[in-house]
Amino acid sequence: ISVCSVNPKLGLTHRLGNMVPETPNRKKRVAVVGGGPAGMKAALVAAERGHTVTLFEKQDRLGGQLFHADYNAAKWPIRKFRDYLIAELKKSSVEVKLSTEPTRGMLEDYDVTIAATGARPTMPDITGVETSGAVTAYDVYGHEQSLGERVVVVGGSETGAETALYLMQQGHTVTILSRQRELAKDAPPVHYRESMVSLWRDQPQFIAITEATTVALAPGQVTYLDKHGEFHTLETDSIVIAGGMRSCQEEAMALAGVTQEFYVVGDCNAVGNIQTSQRSAFAIASIL
Repeated sequence: ISVCSVNPKLGLTHRLGNMVPETPNRKKRVAVVGGGPAGMKAALVAAERGHTVTLFEKQDRLGGQLFHADYNAAKWPIRKFRDYLIAELKKSSVEVKLSTEPTRGMLEDYDVTIAATGARPTMPDITGVETSGAVTAYDVYGHEQSLGERVVVVGGSETGAETALYLMQQGHTVTILSRQRELAKDAPPVHYRESMVSLWRDQPQFIAITEATTVALAPGQVTYLDKHGEFHTLETDSIVIAGGMRSCQEEAMALAGVTQEFYVVGDCNAVGNIQTSQRSAFAIASIL
């Protein structure tokens, strides 16, 4: 009846006794590849069940895509959740190896591999996108000073709107293009989306063009088709693309077949959100 974004047991507590064996048949050596929310949760649950767990993360930090919460004040609950997972790992028996991307040879001594390689930003099929100098919304945070004063954000999803709002707050003049009639329609409507709207409403540095289809990009230029079928070209200093994410399945499957058991969790299985990452990680780690 009820679910929680961060606690996969909520709504299942009356069934867990039948769904999850109280103790595993034998203790296993478990390698978790990827230190995002799914990887951290899988490692914690596997360790709680008594397995010997090593968590590999190719970056020098844990958290995966949740790193952006450091830059967006409204994302403080996500930042606290990420920091909570990291703190739990420090208290656990999980061995964490940062700046380490495991090879197949490094996994040979393990019994189980759990791939949590996440997802990467995608570039849309727009004429000129490869030569326009455009960057993804994922690449903006921490590098916003490399962008020019005028920025066009292509994509009006929650991610695009958040990025445009953040850049406006950093002093940029932002124009955001969306095919939808409203920005951030995929954002939670209660509290969060309305709080974003209140921040950009009536701000001269935030220009929203809705019901617009971006048709071509070039260095310093974005051309779009409006709802009346007319073409317009915007002059800009920088272009940011918020075009969605794609599962890193190739990275995950490159590790398949080394250990006796192999699983994928989180976004590398199917792009989702914090709730789906936690539920998939808990489900797999609980059956080991």
